[in-house]
Amino acid sequence: MRVVSVFDGDIDAVFALGKGEVMVGFLIGMESKGRDYALHFIPTPKQKDSLPTAGWLVQHFKQVIRALPGGLKVLGAFHHGPPASQTEFEKRVLSCVAKIYQNQIHYRPFDDCNEESFLILNLCTSTKRVTCRELPPSAKSRETPSFADVKKQFQRLSVRKFHSRIAVNIHTASDETVSKRLQDEVEQLTRQLKECPYLIDGVSVPGSTLIENLESQSSHEVSLFRALEHFAPPLDEDNENTPSWPAIQELKGTQIRVSGNLDLVSYSLLTDSIEQSIQGLRNDAVRSLITRIELLEKDLADSSEEGQQNQDPFLSKSVFLLPCRMYFVLSQVYDLFGCEYMFEDEPDQEGCIDRCCAMLGVSRPVELLCPESFPKQTSSPINRSSAPSVPSTTPSPSAGAPAKAQSHQSLPIIPIVAAVALALLFMLFSFNS
Repeated sequence: MRVVSVFDGDIDAVFALGKGEVMVGFLIGMESKGRDYALHFIPTPKQKDSLPTAGWLVQHFKQVIRALPGGLKVLGAFHHGPPASQTEFEKRVLSCVAKIYQNQIHYRPFDDCNEESFLILNLCTSTKRVTCRELPPSAKSRETPSFADVKKQFQRLSVRKFHSRIAVNIHTASDETVSKRLQDEVEQLTRQLKECPYLIDGVSVPGSTLIENLESQSSHEVSLFRALEHFAPPLDEDNENTPSWPAIQELKGTQIRVSGNLDLVSYSLLTDSIEQSIQGLRNDAVRSLITRIELLEKDLADSSEEGQQNQDPFLSKSVFLLPCRMYFVLSQVYDLFGCEYMFEDEPDQEGCIDRCCAMLGVSRPVELLCPESFPKQTSSPINRSSAPSVPSTTPSPSAGAPAKAQSHQSLPIIPIVAAVALALLFMLFSFNS
């Protein structure tokens, strides 16, 4: 039987927020040592009906899982309402659980999603009882969900943040469509990340070490090392037109290259191991890259002229800047950040803020943090609107934004140090002579 722990104060907050009305959504949390810990409730935007359709649930689930950094996952769904509504909601989740698992596997390649059941946490407005059921990955539409165990917590959990940066430089010469080519290369990137060594705060730490045994600090810097041929071409940091995150470039004919840097964020509980935290960063890297490519492809397809729908949208230009990642506060209690993506030609952040509010099911404005600042001008922008007017608001780590790790592409300093050492030796011998 699966066990899920929920903070007692969060349960009271959901009952107060629902005000006796039907409210459903998704349960965000972490898993550690065989137990799930619910950390946040995200309501699904309401439709005309009191309950969302199966298609609406799948669409919202995809938005939510794209917005989660490493370490966080969708534990399941939640329902707040009377027993009759609860039964109908479970039927609708059952009808779409297969598609939900497809998205789980797609965006969490390092986790064994095939072994995870999908939870349905029920908060009954009639009895004020909290119960939980679970659906296996192979659940059928008429299958009765089994019960899971709910444990109330009366103390907040401690969460640590891990951050890193990796260089991405993948290319292919396949004759398949661009999306298929990039999908294959992302799978190759997945294998590379699974095998690469790492340092925690500049120190080699065994993967079995528990996070509670690290120095007591809110975040840790991780350096992920990969083969030199996988590094992206050096970026001209003095050039204000150079983006820091990946761009897609058409090289020759069918050759495609994706190069740039990815900033990674992952969260872990103190009872997690270092290897679990590294796995969260790997998931964040692949999920972020897949999401950016999918959003760009959809954006290009939507903006293409009528009659060219069957044409590969990437063939119209030579360089495409992938959308940058914006951060927003997902949970103030645990200092957790979620993310949304924004294209360079969006005139301001209002559209991105509206998408965040719709996904979170809130009406209040969401403040966005932009650690990835736009260049003033790119080589081949998608001309749909005026030039971007996004301010460069790169917050410091102390301000709560996911911090950037220093890139380990600073290897050229080694020959510089060696040259200085040789010069000093030459001067020393000249002085002695």
